[in-house]
Amino acid sequence: MSNRFWLTDFKYSDGSILIKKTGHRVPANLALAHDVFTWLSFYVFAQSWRTWRFLTGHKRPTIAFYPDKPRPWYFIWPVMHVAGAKLIDDTSEADIVFHFDDTTQTNNPPPKVKPGARLVNFSCEDVSKSHVADVFGRIAGYDLKVDPRTFTGPMVEKSEMNAAHDGRVIEGPMEPLPGKTYQRVIDNEIEGGLVEDLRCCIVGGEPAVSFRKRRPLERRFANENSEVLLDRPANLFTPDEMDVISRFAAEMGLDWGGVDVLRDKSSRRIYIVDANKTDMGPPVALKLGGKLRATRRMAHAFASRLATKRRQARKQIESDTNRKPMAIPFVKDIDVNYGRVEQVSPLIRRVIANNPGAFTYTGTGVYIIGKGEVAVIDPGPDLPEHFEALKRAVEGETITHVVVTHSHLDHSPLAHPLAEWAGCKVYAKGPAIPTESEVRMEAGDDLSFRPDQTIGDGWTCSGPGWTLEAIETPGHTSNHVCYALQEENALFSGDHIMGWSTTVISPPDGNMSDYLASLEKVRDRGFSIIWPTHGPPITEDASGFIQAYIDHRRAREAAIIARLEAGDETIPDMVKTIYAAVDKKLHPAACHSVLGHMIQLVADGRVTTPDEKAGVQSRYTLVE
Repeated sequence: MSNRFWLTDFKYSDGSILIKKTGHRVPANLALAHDVFTWLSFYVFAQSWRTWRFLTGHKRPTIAFYPDKPRPWYFIWPVMHVAGAKLIDDTSEADIVFHFDDTTQTNNPPPKVKPGARLVNFSCEDVSKSHVADVFGRIAGYDLKVDPRTFTGPMVEKSEMNAAHDGRVIEGPMEPLPGKTYQRVIDNEIEGGLVEDLRCCIVGGEPAVSFRKRRPLERRFANENSEVLLDRPANLFTPDEMDVISRFAAEMGLDWGGVDVLRDKSSRRIYIVDANKTDMGPPVALKLGGKLRATRRMAHAFASRLATKRRQARKQIESDTNRKPMAIPFVKDIDVNYGRVEQVSPLIRRVIANNPGAFTYTGTGVYIIGKGEVAVIDPGPDLPEHFEALKRAVEGETITHVVVTHSHLDHSPLAHPLAEWAGCKVYAKGPAIPTESEVRMEAGDDLSFRPDQTIGDGWTCSGPGWTLEAIETPGHTSNHVCYALQEENALFSGDHIMGWSTTVISPPDGNMSDYLASLEKVRDRGFSIIWPTHGPPITEDASGFIQAYIDHRRAREAAIIARLEAGDETIPDMVKTIYAAVDKKLHPAACHSVLGHMIQLVADGRVTTPDEKAGVQSRYTLVE
């Protein structure tokens, strides 16, 4: 069926719209007209993304679908365009080949593909309700499915077919009807006479985005929502529940799609009641801003989880001779809920302090590692409301270690108050060294900070299921330390690496030569993800991101050399040209940043100055 004529998928008859592919009917009424209008507003944005990608060129993988193609209302359609994937017809030339078939049970062998192509959903052959219930029962260890012949009491009867939405509550025992399956009644009622379904979107076999779908209790089985809220899976599910969802997707062969999860009000258990390998979305009832955020998050997950082979191949090419410097792919999108604890990975929780600013971005992100016996990284500023938020976040648990990346006022002041409250020690590289510059380059030094125990390279601490390793990373400050979470191959980078901005190197405590060496040190560790103290995580090609940081510093050094060759002798003169596009109010800070490079160039013998100590007002010349 041609994607260009997708309107032929529908037929109007007897006051309803027939969806030919599934046989499902939708009443042709004002509610449908409203849904169509709401969806079209999002469609306009999706088309603009698609047009932008077309005009700027497709830098991410090519993708082909088989045996059918998605229509614009399927979630993969906007996601692949936002991710920059290029849609092609020839499966033998595509980097990603997506098995796209709306039917409940399929057995389509993969078409001819090129070596190394990523196959998506070809192992997902059965999404019938009984198969979903069987797989869930094996994974979770408790049953959703019931035998209607022996089960006494209310139970759910629904069609085996995908997208039927024909469930009803009946009384058992009874003889089963052909084509029907029978399940427990899950009490997912919330306040206001509503029920809440948790739709968990799967990308690369793992949860990526969640929607809280709400509707009146009397319409619990309908596909019409009165309200939909966007959320993150880690906010809705425990680490163990996330593991159940991932293992369920793996056994189903679901690389991409959606699973509907219900949480029982009494037992608090989750039940996966449906799986869809061709899910539509974002949900119509979700507000436009939520639709756009959800699509961006899904596109990011698509690029990082399904497009890795092509990206790794491209990275290998770039590592050859004549590699061109890589622009820093800044990551700035982050949802901020000050004082709220968020589960951001199976072993990591985060609380963001309400101290946004020019140097802290949206605020200091405090990381809590583990469960039960936990470590806290960079407790942050000594704000009463932030202290109380951290106490609430670890209620009923024991803090065994408070570790600090470096002694700046946005990272370390709350370390000792928190440790004293918890009855543990503070661990860090050492105390602060005062910054001599009059130009404020950072949040400021915490001159009173002294760790209870000094640490260095290779120091470790551990708790149930987690291990932190210290990695000395001088540069931003002389006492800067990053921490590796070994179980997740994750790096807590403090201010050494940030996704939203470059890092300030402020002499004399900041040292550019040390900083570049430290960047190379963590780059070569091959971390899967980087969690900075400020801003969102770096989830895509972490080593490549660090290399871009290095490339940026090398490019800045080259620009300084170019200005010296052009005849500039002072740093303020260089800044006027190098930072011409930057607000002049920031030029004093830029001068201090250039000084960091100049000190290194002088130490390397490539630049000379008559002054005993290199400074912003010193005069510099290239060494012939």
